[in-house]
Amino acid sequence: NVDVPIKSKGKEIKKPVNLKRILLIVCSFIVGICIVLFILNIRTDDKTVGDEVTTEMVTNKIVDAEDGSQCTYTGTLKDGKPEGEGTATYKDGRCYKGNFSAGTRTADKAVFTWPNGDKYEGSFIKNHFGSGKFTAKESGSYFIGLFKDDKPHEGTWYDAKGNFLQSVKP
Repeated sequence: NVDVPIKSKGKEIKKPVNLKRILLIVCSFIVGICIVLFILNIRTDDKTVGDEVTTEMVTNKIVDAEDGSQCTYTGTLKDGKPEGEGTATYKDGRCYKGNFSAGTRTADKAVFTWPNGDKYEGSFIKNHFGSGKFTAKESGSYFIGLFKDDKPHEGTWYDAKGNFLQSVKP
């Protein structure tokens, strides 16, 4: 026990406090919090059966790509499909790094590269380029704007030094 000074009606009173009891209460509270967090924790490597969703974290797993081919995927799978942040590398060497939703490339910010070094940085909408920047590695020229069917649709081409080349309008 430790005497703790307490002021009451202007007078200082020393009241005994049982430190063992306080320590026991604090430890019990911490253990309780840990148990609740453990029970509520949904780990990405858990697999469930039935009506529940199955999620697992994978590294370099062969999965079906959105175009029917296969790719090597690192990230989270939800019901066997890429979900959340991940990386998909296709057999021809193309690579996508960004968000997936039910196996579909859908992201505000993603990067798609080709084996020759060309790169697209920007949004993806249902597996297609949205708004972003495409850079041709060989020439260094780049396009900034909107894409349709994965091709420049509306925007501007610049050379490697940032000089205007041409406008693209629908």
